[in-house]
Amino acid sequence: MAFQTSYASVPNRIETLELWVSEDAGVTWTTPIWSRTGDELSAVTEYRPWVPLTSEDWQDHFVDLSDYIDLPTVRLAWVATNGQGQRLYLRDLELFLDNNPSPFPVREAAPMAVWPVPTEENSVQVTLALESTEAITIQVISSRGALLFELEEERGLNQTYSIDASQWQAGVYFVRLQSEQSPYTTRMVLLR
Repeated sequence: MAFQTSYASVPNRIETLELWVSEDAGVTWTTPIWSRTGDELSAVTEYRPWVPLTSEDWQDHFVDLSDYIDLPTVRLAWVATNGQGQRLYLRDLELFLDNNPSPFPVREAAPMAVWPVPTEENSVQVTLALESTEAITIQVISSRGALLFELEEERGLNQTYSIDASQWQAGVYFVRLQSEQSPYTTRMVLLR
């Protein structure tokens, strides 16, 4: 799970943010699986009421939830402890189908990112950032128009797909996303 926090610490008045998990639908909660406090949440000290104004005011976080994927009655709970300091903000909670701790940032205007680009690697990653679950098709097309890869997914959302590019030659390729929102195409460059 990826998410962002924004917080400015005040000395001797420290807030704590924790993520707890229950494996029995909330009957018991043992210990937090993620916890940050004070300077772990922010490197900024601010005595005025804190309001995040720029993207630099936000910190990215990641929690690997793969231990809980196959459990039928998992519940998550955020617990914020008020230390009479500053406001604590939490936003952009995203659940992914993989445990990549640093998914490639997708621009707000784009529903998809292809990375790394350019690359000499044998695989490329396609990360989706859709507003809702929907049927999608991802295609890779050569500069000559040949369809090299196609993946159809009934329930695409915010996830990363790995595409094997080991058999493709160096060159420019186009990655197309067809979804209910709208089609989107970007390019990728393979170096060999």
